[in-house]
Amino acid sequence: MAAECPNRDDLIAFHAGQLSLAMIDRIGDHLGECSSCESILDSVYDRSDTVVSQLRLAATQSTNVLVDWHAEPEFHEFDAFAKLIAVAGVTTT
Repeated sequence: MAAECPNRDDLIAFHAGQLSLAMIDRIGDHLGECSSCESILDSVYDRSDTVVSQLRLAATQSTNVLVDWHAEPEFHEFDAFAKLIAVAGVTTT
């Protein structure tokens, strides 16, 4: 068991997305290192949900889960298009 394991209530709140972003980051990092806490979550929740299972798998396989969206080419295309619409005064209803 890793040092400073979160309590069961915090693990459940983490799973439900009911924590601050700082706590989510801290517990998420901890879960990557602590099989005991991961086992607690396994015992509490059914891992048969394929979407959640795939998201968890992706998170454990990546060291950089968050993507820098400013680096994505699509962001620049969308940004330019949004600016063009704003300058042209186009509205949608």
